[in-house]
Amino acid sequence: MGKAYSKDLRERVLSAIERGEKSGTIAKKLEVTRQWVNRVKKRFQETGERGSLPIGGHRKSRIGHLQAEIEGWIEKQPGITLREICEKLEEEKTIRIDIHSLWQRLKKWGITYKKKPAGYRTRSARCATSQKRVEGKPKYPGNRATFFSG
Repeated sequence: MGKAYSKDLRERVLSAIERGEKSGTIAKKLEVTRQWVNRVKKRFQETGERGSLPIGGHRKSRIGHLQAEIEGWIEKQPGITLREICEKLEEEKTIRIDIHSLWQRLKKWGITYKKKPAGYRTRSARCATSQKRVEGKPKYPGNRATFFSG
């Protein structure tokens, strides 16, 4: 989506229209499209507006009104995953939302939670065995240098 044309350009288009100039002539002179000149003219005739329409804007959340309920789900079931919340929203509220959108909404609400308590993190089996080796018995009996030299 591009930027809106300047208010000055719109004013020049409307002044030319008021003088009775044709849309094609105005478009060539001001280096804009004839369709845009016609839109500016039509909008002015219908609403009296001389400025541009707002670009973009705030998009209302589909789950904004469910904040308390979703917080309740998380409180009742602390290990609930984002996918499970999405599925629950679809089943109970017929609202389809992807995981990333849900995560963004929870972040805006200031809701963060861990699926597992700290200290009980998962790790691969390889990491777990290397941890045991470091903490457990040495791999070589005695001093490593004497083991290889002898």
